[in-house]
Amino acid sequence: VLFLFMSSVTFYFTIRWLNARPPLFRRNLTLGLLAGLTGACRPFAIVPLFFCWLLNVAMMARDALAVMVDRASGKVRIVARLTLKVAVVSLIVASLSAGWWLFRYDHTGEVTNVYSKRYMDSFAHLKADYDYTHYYTTFYFQELLEVPNRAKQGRRPSLFPNHNSFWTMLYSEFWGDHYLYFSGPKNAVENKLWVKRVLFVVALPLSVLLWLGVFRGTTRTIAETFRRRVFLHPVLFMVFIFWAGFAMFVAWQGTVGLLPGKNTTIKFLYNAWLVPFGIGTAASQELSTRWFWIMLVLELAVLVAAFPMSLNFT
Repeated sequence: VLFLFMSSVTFYFTIRWLNARPPLFRRNLTLGLLAGLTGACRPFAIVPLFFCWLLNVAMMARDALAVMVDRASGKVRIVARLTLKVAVVSLIVASLSAGWWLFRYDHTGEVTNVYSKRYMDSFAHLKADYDYTHYYTTFYFQELLEVPNRAKQGRRPSLFPNHNSFWTMLYSEFWGDHYLYFSGPKNAVENKLWVKRVLFVVALPLSVLLWLGVFRGTTRTIAETFRRRVFLHPVLFMVFIFWAGFAMFVAWQGTVGLLPGKNTTIKFLYNAWLVPFGIGTAASQELSTRWFWIMLVLELAVLVAAFPMSLNFT
């Protein structure tokens, strides 16, 4: 939750101050502090951290260049001051964000493994014969409606197809509660079976349209960037953050995060921070009145269907 909040706040203030005048170094320091605190939340924070740091540095470089153009002399001093500012901001970002990794290594002895090496080794024998094509290209929607939780999608190492479908498990966890942490007063007990079934059906059209919106927003933003030659545009960096973050998440699923038959790394807590950037990318292009009302109706329907998930009942 903190990572989702901090990544959004850091990006907000970065684009808010992108063209603020007059340029103030304390803003750059504040952005460095926010980016560093974001990096201290989760390992995937390296993505928004990097792009927000890059925007911060670009802002300082642009302002220094403007001063250099206005003045006939003192260019060496201006470059030296810029270098010092970038170094200070980068040190703040690096020192704060490195804290997460150092803390984790000190307490677990692990750097990239999600769990202890001993636990990860129990899945190693299945990785040799793993069907990665099946993993990334299947979606068992009908099976998910029958059993929308880990009871069917996997509790232990296995190569059973339903246990190893990235999109099936991602959908189940994103819109439902695949690992049964919040479905009722008792952990690992399904108390909201029909709530999830209804929600999965209602959320499918919205999910498809949101993905189409992300693709549309991405292609139009890139085309508009090259047409106008404005490369420090906030929407462009929002697009970069979403796709870089999602690509890293998908790649992680097929490498150190892969747990054949169980795949408990496909949790909403690992990808929730991407949601604001994905919605922002999809919403970056204007909709026609008709599509606006279609999307509004779908969103309200999903909200109504999802509301019972927040209620604690048996």
